[in-house]
Amino acid sequence: MQELFRQIIHLEKKLHHPEHRQNRLFLTATLHDDFLEFGRSGFTTNKAQTLQDLLGVEPNSVSMIHSENYVSVLLKPGVILVTYQSYQLKNQERIKLTNRSSVWVETRSTDWQLRFHQGTPVAID
Repeated sequence: MQELFRQIIHLEKKLHHPEHRQNRLFLTATLHDDFLEFGRSGFTTNKAQTLQDLLGVEPNSVSMIHSENYVSVLLKPGVILVTYQSYQLKNQERIKLTNRSSVWVETRSTDWQLRFHQGTPVAID
């Protein structure tokens, strides 16, 4: 089970890298057709909107997202919940600290897709 959790976390982390966030093939394969996100911004988006938003950004303006404190739970066979914290760095300081949760579903015997994602801002004292 731990190896499966590592694989899912690896997929999650790939979504944090600009080169993957702007790769249509990767995003199309990784996001479930019924993908839904409650973003840290407060907006709700689906797969089509997310693709449009991510692919419509200038390549140099996409920031690297850092993440830590991952916890994975098998909700039932073929469904995994992942929670963690993310942030960006600006002048070596953490900004946009966010609690995140993702639900990954197995779509075939070896394929996993992101079905749901939520980001909730965390106040930084």
